[in-house]
Amino acid sequence: MSDSPDGSAEQRMRDLFDRQSHFRDKCWYRSAQRVSREIKQFAKTEGLIIPYLHACHQLMNGAQDMLEPDVGCEVAIEAIALLESEEKARLIQPDLPEGHYQYTVQWMSACSYDNLAKHVAAREGYNSDGVHDCITDGIQVCRRTGKLECISCFREYATDVYRASDDLEMALHHARAVEQHAIGKEPNEGNDRRWVGARDQIELQLLLGQLDAAEDRSEEHTSELQSHSFISYAV
Repeated sequence: MSDSPDGSAEQRMRDLFDRQSHFRDKCWYRSAQRVSREIKQFAKTEGLIIPYLHACHQLMNGAQDMLEPDVGCEVAIEAIALLESEEKARLIQPDLPEGHYQYTVQWMSACSYDNLAKHVAAREGYNSDGVHDCITDGIQVCRRTGKLECISCFREYATDVYRASDDLEMALHHARAVEQHAIGKEPNEGNDRRWVGARDQIELQLLLGQLDAAEDRSEEHTSELQSHSFISYAV
């Protein structure tokens, strides 16, 4: 890595990531996106694939906050290509850190497909062919990379797909399946998506006019829904 006018390139990279994190914590999403692009360009100049991929990951997430599905799709497809092909990754960094790269492939691949699905859904609709393809591919990637806990994330899309096609009863069925998903004796909090199933059930029960059921479900899951910033509906 070459030196930068502000000091070492390593220090500049750390400073950029710190600024990015600060902006996201403040919900200054446009500023965070600008810094993410700066990180991506700097990582490419310095020939560093891992920071480059991390910048892509932040850009994908940030595009959701900015309601920019075209940007999100473009970055997700680029990230997937780099994660799926070591040859493409070596075009950015010929001396690829293989251990770190494989670790990044393991955790980031499913997230990239998940991001792609979200952006395609925002652009084309949840009941579109693109979303169905993303779900199928995403589940296969979860199995291939061993990130099996993320399969439930893609199964959550079934609720949105059936809701988009006006089949609310089937959507409710899938929401219940997500809530009842077994996650092991000591689940990681970030992997426990049962609250999503509970939230979706409440929304769907309201749409179906099942107000008493929605109220009961809301009271049953008040604490966990509040911990995930769920805004309760008046029922």
